Amino acid sequence: MNERFVDRVDEADRLRKFARAVPGGTTDPCIVVEGPSGMGKSALLADFEAAQSELPVDVYTVRCNPTIGPTLTFGPIVDLLALLESRRRSRRLLRKPVVAGVTASVPALLGELVPGLKPVVNAGAEVVKTSLGSGSMPFDSLMPFQQAAAIRITEAIGKRIAKRPSVFVIDDVHRCDHSSLEVLDRLMRRPEGLPMGLVLGFDPFHSGGRETEPLLGSWEREGLLRRLPIGGLPAEAVADLVESKRPVSPPEFAAELSQVTGGHPIFVVKCLDDWENAADRGIALPESLAHWVDEQLEALPESSRELVVLGAAQGYGFDSATLAGLAGREHAPVRDRLHELARRSHLIEADGAPPWARYRRADHYRFQHRALWRLVYRSQSIDQRRERHERIAAAELDRLGETANLEHRLEIARHYRAAGVRCLGASSDFHLELASRAATELLSMSEAEWLCGIAIDAARSMPPGEPGRDARLIRAIVLHLSLTEVRWKGLRRPTGERDVDALAAEAEEAARRHGDPVLLARAAMMRGKTLMSTRGLEVGLERLHRAVELAESSGDAVALYVARIEYGRQVSKRRLADGLAQLAEAERMRRTDARISGGDDPVLNHSRNLGEIQYGITLFDSGRLGEALDRLVPAVDRMRAEGSLAELPIALNYLAQVRTTLGDLEGAEDALREACSIEEERGGESGWHAYNSALLAHPRGRSGAAGREVIALMESAWEETERTWLLNLVPIVRNLYAQALLEHRGDLEMAGRLAQATVEETRQSGMVRSTIAAHMLLGRIARARGDAERALREAEHGVRILDEVGPMPALRTEEVCFHAALAHAAAGRSDSARELLDRARAELDRKAELIDDPAVRTGFVERDPLNRAIRDGEGSER
Repeated sequence: MNERFVDRVDEADRLRKFARAVPGGTTDPCIVVEGPSGMGKSALLADFEAAQSELPVDVYTVRCNPTIGPTLTFGPIVDLLALLESRRRSRRLLRKPVVAGVTASVPALLGELVPGLKPVVNAGAEVVKTSLGSGSMPFDSLMPFQQAAAIRITEAIGKRIAKRPSVFVIDDVHRCDHSSLEVLDRLMRRPEGLPMGLVLGFDPFHSGGRETEPLLGSWEREGLLRRLPIGGLPAEAVADLVESKRPVSPPEFAAELSQVTGGHPIFVVKCLDDWENAADRGIALPESLAHWVDEQLEALPESSRELVVLGAAQGYGFDSATLAGLAGREHAPVRDRLHELARRSHLIEADGAPPWARYRRADHYRFQHRALWRLVYRSQSIDQRRERHERIAAAELDRLGETANLEHRLEIARHYRAAGVRCLGASSDFHLELASRAATELLSMSEAEWLCGIAIDAARSMPPGEPGRDARLIRAIVLHLSLTEVRWKGLRRPTGERDVDALAAEAEEAARRHGDPVLLARAAMMRGKTLMSTRGLEVGLERLHRAVELAESSGDAVALYVARIEYGRQVSKRRLADGLAQLAEAERMRRTDARISGGDDPVLNHSRNLGEIQYGITLFDSGRLGEALDRLVPAVDRMRAEGSLAELPIALNYLAQVRTTLGDLEGAEDALREACSIEEERGGESGWHAYNSALLAHPRGRSGAAGREVIALMESAWEETERTWLLNLVPIVRNLYAQALLEHRGDLEMAGRLAQATVEETRQSGMVRSTIAAHMLLGRIARARGDAERALREAEHGVRILDEVGPMPALRTEEVCFHAALAHAAAGRSDSARELLDRARAELDRKAELIDDPAVRTGFVERDPLNRAIRDGEGSER
């Protein structure tokens, strides 16, 4: 066994036992080799891979990039797929499976290696671009595409190893990106029978370990993971190593070496290397590894020492051309000197070129261990490091072409971050561009969010009043809020480590200082959305209305159009007539203003789609059913033909609501099934998929489906709603669930709890439409229990709120009045019951008169069960 591997026999044996248990599924799926840097984790994993011929599994080893780290989306996963594919074809791909992106970008490689992923990525990229450009995307429209990518990748890996037990070894997992961790999590929760094990090399003391540990901890709690700690070598092992390598050493040398080094393998080996190369046996042991590094540097000529230190500034790996530029010397002598140092020094060694530099005319090197690199790096002063990182970033930026891959850009970003205060503006700009690329090209919202956070912090750290500070801050915050909007949990949970409303307020203040009216309108619109999520609908509406006023004064037609649509969508939840007026004006702008109606800009196309269908459903909510149908049917047909996957499930939802009310249950069911299938084919969960599933239960139940089928649909929809938790959809789905329990299972207890939860929640959120519907349900539940007094109270409460606020979206006035009439009749109040029934019938008549098509009108009056009951007055007279 290699001398660096002494006394790891027990650990090596545990890894081999783990691998032998994988085919039979008799072991935990994952084992984590953990310990601080330099303890021999990588050597242990390399020994495990080398033993593959002894094991009944295939072993695939990849390593997270040591310098780019958590920003390289799907980096180790792409390397893993490339290894799987190269073995499957018994040849190498045109790619080096150590670091992603040698001959192609990560997205392109994923598209080639994962069947069905390319269309998902393309569709998702279009959605992200329109969302980030318009700022008015529905809350959860981004998340399903990202989830879909992870699902497809996981399936592709599963298919490749289904017939052959495999162990995936991922070293330095503390540097792993969030997207890769999501794939690993899905693999860990794989279907029974998939023969796979996972071995991870993990440094819990690394800064990235704080990000990775929560996931590892959750696996451990669920019994999916075991830990294999790696510490320093014990004294006996150090003695064995000394005996095997330097048997002529003095008797006390092994004990002294063990005491000084603490058994740190790298330190032990380096000291033994010095002993081996010494002219006599009287070597003096350094006090620590840091002292050993200092001694090594001091032994070098000054010009050589400078090159090693400059190399540490570039990173764990470095090249001769960059160092020549930093040192201000000619390249040839620097190249030759580094070559000599690599041959004779105990610090650096020759290495291959990273992907982005493989055509560079330079030699490439790395430090013999990252522990050594860190110590040399820290030997520089803080400002020395910053100044050198700034110069490296500038030099790399000069080399950067338009075709440069993401990995190269991430390398530049790393130097910008390390340069700190020396180039805050440039760092903010560069990280913001990278964030946008990560989101739109890779659908990697977590990495985009992280990069965007760096852009915000860099802009915020610029001196107040410095030109460009406020504009950078606004752009970065608005992008961050757009990226994270999918996770805003509203009043249910904390908003996370960055308070979204505080960020929006900061962007608003920066916009006021900056003075750009369009930016100010965009910031106000985003602030309205954060206020609506964190403090309730009414507070958010005030700011959204202000955004319309600001956009109007700016003279920018597109900004005004987007602001009107967003305000119209939201104000409809409180004042339906105001929402209809805003959306009607937006529709007029779309028809008459060439700046809005012309062109194929995806951002404008998204806004037009969203505005068109929102206007259609608001016409429906206002009782103009014929007009709503005439607008939604062609809109759905056009979006289907265009492949507008972001808006189509929402449009189908709206169309299904109209068809249900018109008595066309078959058409409603077809629309909802199509909407669900679009999102299921894409993969990933979403609040709209949950809502569509919940709505589907209604026509299924009316068409005679078994009660258990209806309840199963609703249970699944509610579980998905709880996981996605969109503030505006949660109470709607909860009420639909309560209604299904009441009508199809008679579970009055649970139905009542759900309806009461909606009343309490919407008291804070301001979603009045759901409050009214919940009181109506509570009245029906009380009536089913025979509690006429409670039923009357709930019914009166619901009608009173309806009278205060007027017609509401996703709520039929005639239904509220009809069930209130039933409650009054049950309480013996025949006069008021008759008045409420007359009111419900009058509302039906009003809506019927607005339908021009006789066949559609007949369906509305005669085919819908609720409308027939209202017309016949069933149960309203006692």
